[in-house]
Amino acid sequence: MLNNQISMQTPYKASTNQKGISVENITSNVPAIDMSEDVSEEQRKADRMVEVFLNRTYTSSLAIRRMRMRMIGRVIRFKLIERMKYLFDAAIVLLCLPFVLLIVLPIVLAIKLDSPGPIFYKQIRVGRWGKPFYCYKFRSMYIDADARKKS
Repeated sequence: MLNNQISMQTPYKASTNQKGISVENITSNVPAIDMSEDVSEEQRKADRMVEVFLNRTYTSSLAIRRMRMRMIGRVIRFKLIERMKYLFDAAIVLLCLPFVLLIVLPIVLAIKLDSPGPIFYKQIRVGRWGKPFYCYKFRSMYIDADARKKS
């Protein structure tokens, strides 16, 4: 029933055998449909639905145009959702910024009044896929703590 090839053609390619897009076959490692008694009726229906779906042929140009419009619609929807997520994130950050500043400013003043040196500590860390990045933290130790730790 299922062979080892996938055949797809668009109406722009000249072909004498076939017109349109068809998916005739799938890989050979898909087992054949077993119609024995131990297979449930629901499983037989599901297998038959898969077989019908895989052997569909899109021969009309209208069906191909509909499929392309669906694909374009999905891409546009994805881009729109991506842009909306970005705008939502930016709005949340702008709304939370005053509250974060109320917490950060006393910490900055405490570090600056407590000891000389920079307020922030910068360290190189290893991130995803081994790519190094800078990690910024409030300084809560001596200025030369890394040198002291090594010795």
